[in-house]
Amino acid sequence: GELHQVVNYLNHKLNGLTIDQVTASLINELKRDLFRRLEILEQAFLLLEESLKEEEQVGVYLGGTTNILNQPEFKDVEKVRRLFSLFEQETLLSKLLEKSSDAHQVVVNIGQENMLQDIHECTLVTATYSIQDKTLGTVGILGPTRMEYSRVIGIISYLVDYLNLILSASK
Repeated sequence: GELHQVVNYLNHKLNGLTIDQVTASLINELKRDLFRRLEILEQAFLLLEESLKEEEQVGVYLGGTTNILNQPEFKDVEKVRRLFSLFEQETLLSKLLEKSSDAHQVVVNIGQENMLQDIHECTLVTATYSIQDKTLGTVGILGPTRMEYSRVIGIISYLVDYLNLILSASK
């Protein structure tokens, strides 16, 4: 499972390179990328644990929202204010996430594909987790449209697969 994904990632990144081309800085870059993925997964699992404490309660759980401030697209205070205002509107966020709940696959909404104008300059990547075709929730990552799509889709896919595995084993 996890080891296979790490091996695939390393094969993808190192494919075609000679041993001389594998430098210490490249290795450090790969480690940083893997740790960033791990941080996102840790945040997602913390949010999942929090949501599972409140069984059957519908809710939206946010984490890592201040990370968006690190992105150059969000240096405009008004843009950030609108985005953070959206984060406080649970009903709107819930509707936004419900849109992808029927897909049973990773859904990527880029820019104006997003139904809310406040995130037209963002990409929202979502996927649902379920038990026996009963959708339990949706996880998502919101970021700039220039995000590393393959990395984010990989993280969401892995997280949903893992959640489905854990949830089906616990029933």
